[in-house]
Formats: sequence, structure tokens, C-alpha cells
Amino acid sequence: MVWRCAICLIFVTFTLKLLLSHINRMHSRSPDFRLPCGIDGCTEEYRVYNSFYHHVKRRHSQHLVESTRPAGEWPQDESQGPLQQQDSSITSQQLCTADTDERQMNINQDRAATVQPDLTTQATAFVINARAKHRLSQKGMNEIVSGVQQYQSSLVSNLRSQIEQVLKKHSGSTSGHLQNEVMDVFDSFVDPFTSVATTFRQNSVMKKQLSIVDAEEILISPTIRKRKHGASKDFIIKDKVFHYIPLVKSLEQFLSHPKIFAMIEKGPQRCREGFFQDIVDGSLLKSHPLFSEIPNALQIVLYTDEIEVCNPLGSFASKNKLLMVYYTLANINPKYRSKLAAIRLLAMARSVDLRQCGVDVILNRIKEDMDALYNGVKMQTSNGQKTIYGAIVSVCGDTLAQHELAGFKEGVGFAYSKCRHYKIIGSNG
Repeated sequence: MVWRCAICLIFVTFTLKLLLSHINRMHSRSPDFRLPCGIDGCTEEYRVYNSFYHHVKRRHSQHLVESTRPAGEWPQDESQGPLQQQDSSITSQQLCTADTDERQMNINQDRAATVQPDLTTQATAFVINARAKHRLSQKGMNEIVSGVQQYQSSLVSNLRSQIEQVLKKHSGSTSGHLQNEVMDVFDSFVDPFTSVATTFRQNSVMKKQLSIVDAEEILISPTIRKRKHGASKDFIIKDKVFHYIPLVKSLEQFLSHPKIFAMIEKGPQRCREGFFQDIVDGSLLKSHPLFSEIPNALQIVLYTDEIEVCNPLGSFASKNKLLMVYYTLANINPKYRSKLAAIRLLAMARSVDLRQCGVDVILNRIKEDMDALYNGVKMQTSNGQKTIYGAIVSVCGDTLAQHELAGFKEGVGFAYSKCRHYKIIGSNG
């Protein structure tokens, strides 16, 4: 079922819920807002959107949940109200939420069951790629999806009418059963963008299909702050926290990729004696108690750095600086190891909080996961459930980050030795 907004006469959608959302976002704040209902010949008229919305839920709630409508039940004149059918010849099932997809695909089940999931996956990929590559806001992404849905509904209606004209033209050479099956293809079409039409649905689909690992909010320490309340000041307790992505869950998601898991299962590719190409050729990994017994155990490389989210030359410099902790796997081929897709976020905290409370709280949380991983953790990989072992082989970072993790003075302005790699001392620096 195709719905058209009778206020702007532009917006077209497959679902009544999306039309109500459009009216709320685009027209409800208009000073001359006036909306006749028009559903099932209803003559009620409203000047406040909320009153109209509650009227629809109270009097016409069946239209929000039912998937089929006889064509004669809908008003044919677009002036009667906002909830209109674009084409009176369309008598198919209404295309709404994912929980009705199975019922909507009863016709031509074998074909539709294979085509529809692929369209939904492509629609989800389109939304994710567009938002990530072009750095679109959530509001802008929702408007793009809405525009694509309008074009898609118009395209389907146009194609249906053209096919119907062709079948009528050749009605003598085609059977009625064939014509009904062709029309049922359009009637059983499910809008693939319905599952990503709103912000909540986009987040839900991405979390389901991409196996997103939620970050944990871990307490660093509580603090007492003053809050102005009118002419008086109150004391409030505010928690200092940092965000941590569980390492075990992140690795399980990482190993679900078949190419990544294949690199790890292949084991380290060592050079012949006397040549050094990678970290696995060094004596540290050869003599390590874990890697010497389990060569394909995960070799975790940590990297820490601070980023400034504000103007570094402004008055708020360093106020919102963040400490970022990343990790990658040395098991990955060196050709791909430094690529952005192979580097994953592990923890994030405000630098000002860590300077007051130290970085031990982050290191202790990482240590919990590393202890479990060292003793073996069962994970669901691309090749089934496996027991995965691993340990940290390197902690990378610049001088300031390494000094902070080790508990030394960060700056080197008055240090005796300016660099941890070169023997530069005193005034020689």
C-alpha cells in the first residue's frame, strides 16, 4: 500500500507510521497547520498534530498493524485527508515492519524468501556506507532514506501500471493465472529500507547484522563538584568514567572474519635462521612460554596516543584531550597489519581524569581480559567454536604516551635524558 501526504503532495511512503512521522517533522509546527483525517471517510479535522496522532491510534489503529486493505476502503480524492492511497489499483499487502515480512511473502515464497534478504542487506549497507564515507548527520541520513523510499515507491507503482497495461494488451495470449502471478510479484514487494528508516532501526539493524560490541562504562573515581542553582550553589557527586570495549568480545567479532581467522590458523611464517623479517623471528617470541607451545596464539600489539578534540591553540587546549588505546594482531600479514581496518579501538578516557587518578584503572581492566585470554577462551569463529589463546607482545606509543603508562614524568623539558632510544643528555639535546 502506498501512502501520500496530502499537505505537501510530495512525500510518498509504503507505511502509515512513516507518513505520520513525516507530518510530525515537516508540517506539525506550521502556524496554519490544518489536517483532516480522511481515513475510512472520517471527517474529523485537527489543528494540533498530537490530537490527530491520538485520534489515529484510538479510531484507526487497525491501519497501523494490518497488512492488507481492500481498495474500496480508502478515499480516492487526495483532498480528503493526509493518509491517501497513491494508486487505487494497488490492492497488495501493506509493507511495514519486519515482523510481517513472512506473511507478506506468502506469494512466490521460494523466490521472495531469497530475494528480499539480499535487498535488505544492500539497503543496510547503503545506509552504513553513506553515513560513514560522507560523514552525514543522523538527521541528514534519515532524510536521504526517506527520499529513497519515496522514489522507490513511485518506481514500483510505475512499473506495476506499465506491466498491467502490457498484460491487458496481450490478454488473449496470456492466461489469467499468469497475469495474477505477475501482479502478485509487485503486491508482495517488501520495502528493503523499512528496517533502516529511523535512527532506532538503523542502530538495531547494525547491531544485529554487524555484531557490534557495546562499550563498557567503567568508574575511575567519584568527585564532588559545585553546581549553581539560582543564587545558591549545591554540591553534587559526579563520576569520572572511561569507556572500554571488552577485548574478548572484540576479538571474537574480529575472528568471525574468515580471512583474518585463516591468517591466524596458518601460523607464523618465520624466516630461515639468521634473517629477521617480522616480530616472530626474534628470540622473545621463540622463547615465550605461550608462543613456544602454541605458535598460532594471538599476538596482541597495543598502541596508545592522545588526541585533541578542540583547537590545540585555543584557550580550551588540553581540556578535552582524550587518551586512546588501540590494538591489532601481529598474526596478521605485515602487508595488512597497519591498515585502518586491522586497528581496533580498545579504550578511551579523558586525559585530565587520568592525570588525577592514574592509568592503573585502565591497565587493570585490560589485564583481566589478558589473564583470561592467556589461559584460553572459547570463541565462536568463522570456523566454529575454538579455544583461543593470546598475550601482549608489544606496547607502542610516542615518548609522552609511554612515560604516562609507565608512571614517569611525561614531559622531557628538564629531563636528563631527552630520548629513550638515543644517548642525548643535558645541554646536548
